[in-house]
Amino acid sequence: GNYVMQNFLVHSTREQRMAILNLMKGSIPHLSKQAHGCRVVQKAIEVAPPAQRNWLVYEICITEEMILSCSRDSHATHCLQKAVAVLQRSQK
Repeated sequence: GNYVMQNFLVHSTREQRMAILNLMKGSIPHLSKQAHGCRVVQKAIEVAPPAQRNWLVYEICITEEMILSCSRDSHATHCLQKAVAVLQRSQK
């Protein structure tokens, strides 16, 4: 499951990684709130190219309501934290 997807995101070709990221599009909030899905989302945020990373983060930060919902969820909060950490690193 999630370990396979995480490793595939890390070790796949750029084209394969983009295919996975495109399949995840539209499902980030749902995946973020699942115990195993949140780990895949965190890895995706970590390894995605900047443009794709932006839409991954955008999906969980699209509205104040979504941010609050994710911040209150025991799994999705880790995705928000990963997004903040990765975005901060990219600003340096």
